[in-house]
Amino acid sequence: MPPKKKACLKQDGDVCGVIQAYLEKQYKPFAINDIVSNLQKDYKFSKPVVLKALDTLVDEGRIVSKPFGKVTIYCCKEQDLELPKGVDVNKVTYDLISELREELRLLEKEKSTLLEKKNALFSEPENDKLLDVLATLRESERDIDAKLDDLERNWDPTNQKEINELKNLEKNLKKDLASRKKLINDLLAIIKESGLLKKGETMAELLVCVMEIKSIFYLSLFILISLFFIDRILTKQNFI
Repeated sequence: MPPKKKACLKQDGDVCGVIQAYLEKQYKPFAINDIVSNLQKDYKFSKPVVLKALDTLVDEGRIVSKPFGKVTIYCCKEQDLELPKGVDVNKVTYDLISELREELRLLEKEKSTLLEKKNALFSEPENDKLLDVLATLRESERDIDAKLDDLERNWDPTNQKEINELKNLEKNLKKDLASRKKLINDLLAIIKESGLLKKGETMAELLVCVMEIKSIFYLSLFILISLFFIDRILTKQNFI
């Protein structure tokens, strides 16, 4: 005689009942991980406990299961549609269901709006604390006014003069720096066009080589050429 199917033990009865009720309420299939995750907040069932209860429910024919690859899907058995009292099943049409769903959506939206207003109201200070909040704001306002008065009394007009001078100096320095940068770039461009740079040699390497030249003649020649090109640039700028 084959062994009898193992029914839920007394301590497992609540687990089986909870899972069966959950599947019937949701009325759609779930994998075990989804069931464990969805019930975790209220029941804290571990995965082995849930798996044992699911196997028992399947063995007892209270739910159905179907494997999909390596995953087993669990679902309640088909349920008869239970309508509220006074509702005629013959009058339940697709259009009516669509209308009720739209009404439900609007009610949910209104509920969300009311909850936002409620939270906004609760975030405001209570009536008995309004005077304290008002006193704190007035004290802060007095502190700000005192700081403004102190700044007005101790304001030195020479400070503004120094600030303006610094701004003008900064402006002139930027202008001079831009002019010098343009002069250097023009000089480097002329040196590159003169053919002094060897193929693959950078300007820094050229300057290092020049500094290492032991011959006074070549060093002097380099200086004269540089002065000549600088003079050309300055002459060109003055002409412009």
